[in-house]
Amino acid sequence: MNAVKTIIKWIALILVVIIVLQVCRQFFLEEELAFRNDLYRMVKQSFPDANQKVQTLYGLHPYVREGKPADKTDTDAAGRPGAGSVPGPAVVLIHGLDEPGRVWWNLSPVLDRKGYPVLLMSYPNDQQITDSARFMLEALATYDFGSHPSGSAAGIVLIGHSMGGLVAREMLTRPELDYGGKVSAGSVPKVSGLIMVGTPNHGAQLARFRIVMEIREQILNLLEEDTHWLMGVLDGTGAAGLNLLPGSQFLTGLNSRPHAPVTDYHVITGMISPWPFRDEFKKTPGKHLSDNGTAGAGIVGNLLHNVSEILGDGLVTAGSTRLDHVPYTLVQGNHLTMIRNFSRKSTRTPAAIPVIVDLLDTHVSRKSMAGS
Repeated sequence: MNAVKTIIKWIALILVVIIVLQVCRQFFLEEELAFRNDLYRMVKQSFPDANQKVQTLYGLHPYVREGKPADKTDTDAAGRPGAGSVPGPAVVLIHGLDEPGRVWWNLSPVLDRKGYPVLLMSYPNDQQITDSARFMLEALATYDFGSHPSGSAAGIVLIGHSMGGLVAREMLTRPELDYGGKVSAGSVPKVSGLIMVGTPNHGAQLARFRIVMEIREQILNLLEEDTHWLMGVLDGTGAAGLNLLPGSQFLTGLNSRPHAPVTDYHVITGMISPWPFRDEFKKTPGKHLSDNGTAGAGIVGNLLHNVSEILGDGLVTAGSTRLDHVPYTLVQGNHLTMIRNFSRKSTRTPAAIPVIVDLLDTHVSRKSMAGS
C-alpha cells in the first residue's frame, strides 16, 4: 500500500512539474523556438548520416497489408513505389502532430479491401505546417501514380487526421505553393476530395501542453527497427505546435483564404460526451427528457449541447473542427479512438471509418457521373 502511495505521489509530482514548465514556457515561446532552430541545425550538421536515414522515412509510401506479396500493384515498371493498376482513385492518408503513423492501423486495410490504392504520407511533423505542405506537394509531384493520371475525373482524395487536415488545406490554398498552377500544368494530380478527421481548423488550446504527446511519439519511434534515436530532434523544430494555437498567424492566414474550388471538403468531428444525441438533443429535447415543461428541457438540452461542443473529442473542441460552407459528421469517440483502436487485435470498428468509406464511395460515384 505504501509503495502504491509513493508511486502516486511521484506521478503527481511529475505532472505538476510538467504543468508548471508548460505554463512558464508560454512567456518564452520565441526564445524556445530560436533555441530549437539552432539545435536542429547543429544536429543535422553534426550527424549527417542520422539525418539522411531519418529523411528516407518521409514521403509517400504505398500501404502494403501484412501477408500481401509485393507485386506490380505496389511498384511501377521501374521497380519504384507506385499506385499500380488497382481501380479507384488513390487515397492519401496524412497523419497529424506527434503521430508516427499508427493512426491508420484500422483504416488502411479497410480501404485496401475496398479497392482503393492507399498511400501513406509521412513528414517531419514538428516543422512549420507550411513546410510540411510544401513537402507534400513535392512528394505528389515526384510520385508515380501508375494508371491514375492527374487529369482523371476522380483525381486523388486526401484524408487528414488532426493537423494532417491543416497540412492538406495549406497545400491546396497557399498562393506561393501554386497547387492550382501545378495541376493545370499536369505536374501534380488533382485533389478532388479532402476529408478532415478531428482537424483543429481554428486551433487547439491543448497544443500548449503537447510535451506529453511528443514524449509519447519519441518513445514509440524508438521501439521501431527502422528509426533513429535522434529522430526526436530531426523531425522539426516544434514550430507546428505554435501554428496550432488559436489565433496564430498561420491559422489566421489559412482561414482567410477560400477553399480550393475543385475539391470537395468534409469534416468528421469526434465527440466524447456520454449522451449520444448531441445536436439532436438541442433541437428536440422533449424527445429525450421526461419533463413537465419544454422550457426546462430546452435549458438542459442547451446546456448539454454546449458542454458537448466544448469537450469535443477531448483534444479539439467541436467548434474548432468546423468550417464555413463545409458539411460535417459527428461520430462518437475521442481524438484517437474515433479513427483507430489502441490495439491491432481489437475487433472494434472505429466510428469514423464507415463514414469515410461512405464518403469515398459517394464521392467517386458523383465524380464518375459528372465525367460521363
